[in-house]
Amino acid sequence: MSMATLDLPPAKVILLAVQAAIRADIRTLHALLATHPKTLHDLILRILLTYLPESLDSSEYVQLLIEYDSGHVSGNETIIDTTPLEGLSNAAASKKVRKLRLLSLRMDQTHDDAPEDPLILFLLHRAYRIDQQTGLIAQLPQLLAPFLERSDYLRDWVLATVLPLLRRNYEYHPAETETQSIEWFESLGTVEAVDFLFSKTMRTDNGNEPKDSTLARDLRCLAGPWLYGNNQWKRRKVSLSAMGAQTVVPLKGAVPSQGSQYHDWDAVFAWIINQNPASYIAVSDAIEQWGGAADVDLGSYGDPDVMLSQEDRRQINERYGSCALTASFRMPGDSTPALSEAHRILRNVVTRLKLPSISSLETAAGRLTPVPDLSDDGKPVREHIEELLSFLKNDEQEFSAPTQAAVDLLQALITSSYLLLKAGAHTSIEKTGSMLHNQPESYQHIVLKEYLNKLGGSAGADDKLWVNARKEVLWLHDWGKPPSSEGATTQRGRGVLGQIRRGAVEREILTTLLTHGRYATARSLYEKSPESPLSKEELSSTVLASAMHAFNNANNPNKTRGGVKKCLDILNAFPDTFRSSLPRERIIHLSDAANHFANYRLVLNSGEPYRPSVIHTHGDPIALVEKVLAQNTRTYTDIDNFLSFGEKIVLAGLTVRDLEGRSKMSPEQIDEQMAISRWRITSMCIDAALSENDFETAYSYVVNRLPSIGGDAYAKPPHRPPPPPSPKPAQLPTPP
Repeated sequence: MSMATLDLPPAKVILLAVQAAIRADIRTLHALLATHPKTLHDLILRILLTYLPESLDSSEYVQLLIEYDSGHVSGNETIIDTTPLEGLSNAAASKKVRKLRLLSLRMDQTHDDAPEDPLILFLLHRAYRIDQQTGLIAQLPQLLAPFLERSDYLRDWVLATVLPLLRRNYEYHPAETETQSIEWFESLGTVEAVDFLFSKTMRTDNGNEPKDSTLARDLRCLAGPWLYGNNQWKRRKVSLSAMGAQTVVPLKGAVPSQGSQYHDWDAVFAWIINQNPASYIAVSDAIEQWGGAADVDLGSYGDPDVMLSQEDRRQINERYGSCALTASFRMPGDSTPALSEAHRILRNVVTRLKLPSISSLETAAGRLTPVPDLSDDGKPVREHIEELLSFLKNDEQEFSAPTQAAVDLLQALITSSYLLLKAGAHTSIEKTGSMLHNQPESYQHIVLKEYLNKLGGSAGADDKLWVNARKEVLWLHDWGKPPSSEGATTQRGRGVLGQIRRGAVEREILTTLLTHGRYATARSLYEKSPESPLSKEELSSTVLASAMHAFNNANNPNKTRGGVKKCLDILNAFPDTFRSSLPRERIIHLSDAANHFANYRLVLNSGEPYRPSVIHTHGDPIALVEKVLAQNTRTYTDIDNFLSFGEKIVLAGLTVRDLEGRSKMSPEQIDEQMAISRWRITSMCIDAALSENDFETAYSYVVNRLPSIGGDAYAKPPHRPPPPPSPKPAQLPTPP
């Protein structure tokens, strides 16, 4: 049964509205609001908020809200059932109304700056209650979308909370069983919110299987709306505070801006650079695919072009560039693909910030263009480079506009790492950067040797490759800016091998060339070049040291093969350097002496087989003849060979040495030392013949050989003199 609703007292209208809301009878609510607008206008939203079931689909009642907002509510023709109120007096109805506990539209501190608009306040409350009671935030877009243009505040809140949650939990990861409430999300601090938004990024719903393509999407579609919404929200609070409108209470969980209105953006950038190095391809792809401040997907809820000023975009994109440079700098450098990704990031930054373009990594490594001057006016170069490295490393996770110098430095480091990696010296970009100043010269020397040795061990390392390798090493030393000609070999460079003096770098290159038998290349670079990289003294000492190194590492004393031959080949490769060189002649005599033992068996006291190096490390090399005679039957008949050995030992300067093993032989002593050598060796052969009962040969040596030895030798005892006390291995004399 019904009665004319126009005659209903206000109390009964309110009770009918409450009952209709409880039953989710939207048609009756339409009719009541249409016929009793004065009674219900100020209460209908509170009635709906209090009694309308949160599980009701938003589409059922959003039209009612739209019409309420417009002031033109349809439903006059609907018959309202007043049966539930039969028998209820007006006084009783009023009493029931007074007992109603309608929810307030007033917001808590989270929304203390919300507009004094009842509909907007209702929508905020309704969204929270739907989420809390049912978790059906998928219902919210249909409820809120019609009113976003009406309220920037509501729009920003939807962007900052509803849209990121909806996309993350329902669109991108629908299989996730645990969902989070809006209120919980709002309670997070900035860093925690960023971690949550990206907690499923690069992961599928099936365990931890990587899914690299999602990072750019989540930056655009999750972080983008959150950043835009939060940015507008916080900006509004700061504006209200400046006007003295109210005491500003920060958003729940919001981190103070710390002097930067872009703190939320910085938190996202920090998340990017802190990713596991194993995800470098995903990070590189995302930086290439995500355009920064303007590249956000707000759906139909906002226009990025309107919501951020050009200045804001510029500032954010510069900070994004800083983030990208740090991601590139922190890239692992143990593979060519990783370095290529780092360089790809760098090129993206240069393009977006409209800086001078740079070439590809392979082209840069081939051209070896000089690195621009990295100094800063009024500041020492070392200090400025340390500041640039600190900017690239960004341990403080503070982002600012990249400078051209930072870009130039990063490109130089990537190219340096690429060159080192190409030769087998694995090093990250960051570690390469630390080589500039934080690593001692000794460490750089290790890297240099590793670089050259790996190159020497590679297949197909021809002369052309070695010439190019030298160019690369010198570029690594000075980054394309050679030292001035005056005192060049003593100067340090500005590159990653710059702690080593230029001369030491050239000597290391020369040594490696000689070690790997590249004699013609070595001579063309260091002896025949119009502007020799080394002084004659430096060249001579390096070649002599390399020759002795080959001799000392020889296993066979035969001078026609192995290390002894290599020793002679090294000396003969530089004829212009060693004309009338006493050190060279002594090494040649030493090699000849070693060759005299090529056909004999000789085992030393320690049980080790004879090696040529024993000759010049032994305190008394002539005494080795006695060991050969003892270990090889009837070799005393080779007396001429042994006498020639002794002659070479004397000419090598090994019979007169100081305690440090250096030869102290003077020209005046040669004849005397020759006579002593012949006397000693002849005596050894006589003793050996007698020990084998060959009295005839022994008698022949006594009669025919001893008398021919000079008088100086007769004054010496017929036995071997003791070696110098505690002799050290013979050292190569310095060239005259």
